[in-house]
Amino acid sequence: MWRKTHPRHQVVALAVAILLLALFAAALHAQEPEPEPEETEQPELPVLPELPQLSITGNDVTNPPTIVLYAVGRDAEGNAIDFTTEPLKLTSNGTAVVPSVTDTYPVGTFTVFLIDIPTGVEEQLPVIRDSIKQFAGPGSGMQEQIDYIAIYQVGETEAISLLPPDNFYNSVQNFFVDDLIPETGSTALIDSLVSLLDRMEALKPSPEMASSIVVMSDGTDVVSTLNEPTDIYTRTARLNLPIHTVWVDSTDLTFQGQE
Repeated sequence: MWRKTHPRHQVVALAVAILLLALFAAALHAQEPEPEPEETEQPELPVLPELPQLSITGNDVTNPPTIVLYAVGRDAEGNAIDFTTEPLKLTSNGTAVVPSVTDTYPVGTFTVFLIDIPTGVEEQLPVIRDSIKQFAGPGSGMQEQIDYIAIYQVGETEAISLLPPDNFYNSVQNFFVDDLIPETGSTALIDSLVSLLDRMEALKPSPEMASSIVVMSDGTDVVSTLNEPTDIYTRTARLNLPIHTVWVDSTDLTFQGQE
């Protein structure tokens, strides 16, 4: 026997069936595992070195800080100044400070001889040799194994090394066993002196040494093209380096007088 169903009941039953199917599909979808994200290669971070740590344990403002100064000096005769006996005056913002000299030690000097020996100075070569040998000897301005000496020659474009820095008397004496050989061409005094000034800091055996250059020359220069005399002044001022000059007579130079 067939039972007749009202059309409205059929619509409601169909809607309920569709809703159940939708809920069942959502439940199944919720149970499915989500896809894992793709792994991307991460760049390696540099390993930083451990920085030194500074720990301040306390402070004390009852006394001013202690400042350590190193003073280097020679008197007019070239002797080292003993700061334990010589008075040393210091001021800070106009206020006198009484220093306490705790220790002294020799730092030495570095003297470079730059000799300019073109043709015409042959007669002066023995004088140049004896002057340098006298300097690098007992009882002179050089103290063996403390002070250093070097000898360079003025070249056509730059200074030429004849004797590298040395601190023994015998090294200088042995160097002059052979006679000096004059340059056959023109010499560039300015360019050679500037090139030597640019090398002084590297040549100095110790950064604490007081350096100086002794130039022995007739003073002529007609071939220097790389530098000007002002370049010498600026470099010596920056290096705080004195230059001593010794006139060398040349037979190639003539002077015309006027009555």
